[in-house]
Amino acid sequence: MSVRLQIYLLGTPYVVLDGHVVSGFESVKALATLIYLAQHLYPVSRQHLAGLFWGDKEDALAHSNLRRVLHNLNQLFPRLIASDRNTLQLLSEPPNCFLDVRELESCRHNDPPEKLTAALDLYRGDFCEGVFVDNSVEFEDWLMTERQRYRLKAFELADSLARQHFVEGHLPTAYQFALRAASLDH
Repeated sequence: MSVRLQIYLLGTPYVVLDGHVVSGFESVKALATLIYLAQHLYPVSRQHLAGLFWGDKEDALAHSNLRRVLHNLNQLFPRLIASDRNTLQLLSEPPNCFLDVRELESCRHNDPPEKLTAALDLYRGDFCEGVFVDNSVEFEDWLMTERQRYRLKAFELADSLARQHFVEGHLPTAYQFALRAASLDH
């Protein structure tokens, strides 16, 4: 039986492994490291991660902190983080992994309304709502960029749904999606 990993990053983030919500992250930086790895389909250098989260620390301490976080993540997600001397990668390919942001990103405005609606329903709030990492300006800048990107994508889906339903004469439904689009347009 393969491991089933579900990562929800839209709204307050949470992770489900084999049907159980994962708790036990040693710190916000441990959760943030998982989030960052989940968003990258390619290996990420240890040097980059150490600088991203502990850039204000000496190199040796930053790498020590990263090793501690990696140990925590490996305990929580056995066999799901590939690592070598220089890089880390979350093994997050479908069908063993579901990532809500990938579902949102995969939609196009001309997809069937059911698919667009299902993807829009995944948008429970801004990307990684409530996540803040002290002393990590670069990570916070990245979070802000991702938040804007996913908010825009959700706006585009809601707008597309409003237009589709309007054209089909489903005015109350079109109105509801137009309201949703307007709520995302800021």
